[in-house]
Amino acid sequence: MDRERCAAAIICAAVLGLSSCSTPSDASDARSFVPEGLPNTLLSGEVSGGLRLVASTLQFGAAGPELYAAVENDGAEPACEAGLSTYFFDRAGRLVTTATLELQFMELQDVALPANAPDVAVWQRSQAVGALLITGNRASGEGSLDHTIAELAGPASLPVLTIGDPRRVIRDPVYARECALSLLDFVERIETLRGTGRLFIP
Repeated sequence: MDRERCAAAIICAAVLGLSSCSTPSDASDARSFVPEGLPNTLLSGEVSGGLRLVASTLQFGAAGPELYAAVENDGAEPACEAGLSTYFFDRAGRLVTTATLELQFMELQDVALPANAPDVAVWQRSQAVGALLITGNRASGEGSLDHTIAELAGPASLPVLTIGDPRRVIRDPVYARECALSLLDFVERIETLRGTGRLFIP
């Protein structure tokens, strides 16, 4: 469970910095910061909370400016109960606008469930609180998550998101990014994915 939690948290941290849910126009661009030379710094008195900005792209989209950002967790623990607030200033130092994204990572204890709660109880509670269940659980048979979905899920049920290889997320940054983008895509379309049962990441 600890390894699975860590994998889910790493994915959350990777998604955390994305303030738009579409793909940048030039995914082949190898530059870390676009436009180059655009300064970025923490506000005076603020701390990173373990997250470090490693790449960003600011571009114009169909609905206006779009910001894409990648953060890396430099802390001792996965930082997934955090938010990324971005303040945009013009050349004169005047505040133009802000953008904020927050993700909440919940454990079983946060929803009053024991660590050994049966799959059916975990699924029912996640549906009740409107949380996306991210898991590496592929067990089948009576009482399993698969059995629970088959028996209880309806057209309005949130899907269960299953990480294809939780251990690989921890050791493979490229795979972790693929998982993050897949998760972000699902989150963007979540209302159209109700009733689909189980979806796999990436």
